[in-house]
Amino acid sequence: MAHLNCGCLIRSFGESLGVFLLFCLAFLCLGSTASLATLKGSLPARPKGDAGAWESHQLAEDPRVHKLLSDLETKSGSARLEAALALGEMRAGRALAPLMDLLKNSPLAIERFVAATALGDIGDSSAVTCLVSVLEAEEDADVRSAAAIALGKIRDPMAVDSLIENLENENSDVRRWAAAALGSIKDPRSVFPLIAALGDEMYLVRLNAARSLGEIRDPLAVDPLIASCSGDSFPDVRWWSAHALGEIRDPRAT
Repeated sequence: MAHLNCGCLIRSFGESLGVFLLFCLAFLCLGSTASLATLKGSLPARPKGDAGAWESHQLAEDPRVHKLLSDLETKSGSARLEAALALGEMRAGRALAPLMDLLKNSPLAIERFVAATALGDIGDSSAVTCLVSVLEAEEDADVRSAAAIALGKIRDPMAVDSLIENLENENSDVRRWAAAALGSIKDPRSVFPLIAALGDEMYLVRLNAARSLGEIRDPLAVDPLIASCSGDSFPDVRWWSAHALGEIRDPRAT
C-alpha cells in the first residue's frame, strides 16, 4: 500500500485500534498540517445509553455530521480520510452508503482501508455483504484485513463462510484477523477450521485461533488446545491455549 503500511498499524495496536491513532499516522504520511488534537476534540462525546437514539440526535442536530458527509463524497486526500473515520467514530448510519461506495470503488488502498474500518466502527449489518465481497476479492492484504476486523465487530453469522475461507489466505495477517473475527461471531461452524488453524505456520494465527476457540467454548476444541498448551513453540500461544481451556471448563483440561 503506497505511503501507509496499514498492516503494521494493525499489528502494532491490535483489533481495538483507535481511530485517533489511525488519524495520526495517516495524516503524517499524507503530509497534513491539521491539528489532530483539535480534530479529535471537536467530535461530540458519545453518551451512555441508546446508541441509536444518540446517533439520530446527532444527525438531526449537529451540522458537523452534514459537513463530514459532504467531505466524504466531494473531497480527496486527508479530508476524505478524516471524514470517513470521524463518521465511523460517530456511528453515523447515514454514512453507510457512501462508505460502502468508497470501499468498493476507490482506486486508493488507503481509502478502501479507512472505509472498511469506519464500517466496522458503525457496526451495522447492512454493510456485511459489501465487506464480505471485499474479503473475497480484494487484492490488497491490508484492506482485506480491515474487512475481516470490521466483520468481527459487526458479528453477523453471514460472514462466517468467507472468514473460514480466509483462514487459508496466503497472507498471514488476513488469516490472523479472520481467526479473530470468527471468535467474535462465535458460530459453531468455525470450530473445526479454527482447530486446523492451531497448526498454522505463523504463531499470531495460532494465537488468535486459540483465543477464538476459548470465546466459542466448544468442548470439541479441548484436546487440540491441550496439545497446543504443551506443544506450541511460542509461549503466547501456549498461554492463550491454556486461557481458552479455562473458558471452556472441561474436566479433561484439569
